[in-house]
Amino acid sequence: MINELCLKFGTDKSSELHNYAEKYESYFTPLKDAKIKILEIGIQNGFSLKTWESFFEKAEIFGIDINDCSRFNTERIKTFICDQRNTSELEKISKEFGPFDIIIDDGSHVSSDMKITFDCLFPLLNHGGLYIVEDLHCCYWQNFSKGNTDFMDMLKNLLDLTNSNGKCGLAEIKNIDKDGFYQEKRLGEMNWWEKSIQYIHLYRSIVFIKKN
Repeated sequence: MINELCLKFGTDKSSELHNYAEKYESYFTPLKDAKIKILEIGIQNGFSLKTWESFFEKAEIFGIDINDCSRFNTERIKTFICDQRNTSELEKISKEFGPFDIIIDDGSHVSSDMKITFDCLFPLLNHGGLYIVEDLHCCYWQNFSKGNTDFMDMLKNLLDLTNSNGKCGLAEIKNIDKDGFYQEKRLGEMNWWEKSIQYIHLYRSIVFIKKN
């Protein structure tokens, strides 16, 4: 269903190019009829916004871009002019129109920009929400990130944080107070990031991070 819409509207998320649609299908289908709020960073030709508007029939769709994309505004689509490195503006948008249930970074594809945006918006993401970053391969391309792998380095660090040092012996974070044996084995208190990430699903060129 999502791939058919991607093909219809011409987004590069379709099976004809990146094939992110295949991944989105499993994560988004359970939310298809939910009244959720979606923010996509990077609008360009509006193809993705139209795809989400068609798939999520009850969702509010928001998009930001460094260019004016107001021509794509509809009853359920609202766009903003915003640089994804502008954290004060991102916070303002999130506080006024969020919290968002899904955030998709398909913006500049510059590694340092990805990290700045994630550091700002993930804490503001709704509980149980999904944060998705596309085109991770660009972090390694000189013409995009000039060898800067800030976002990928951060991602690797988050993998360590959510699993390191045996701080919690239970996979289910909500049962942390019942940790029993492992309670004595902890190496310090779990920090906010350790407590806040439910999973990190990394695929070729795309990552899905779910907030507890």
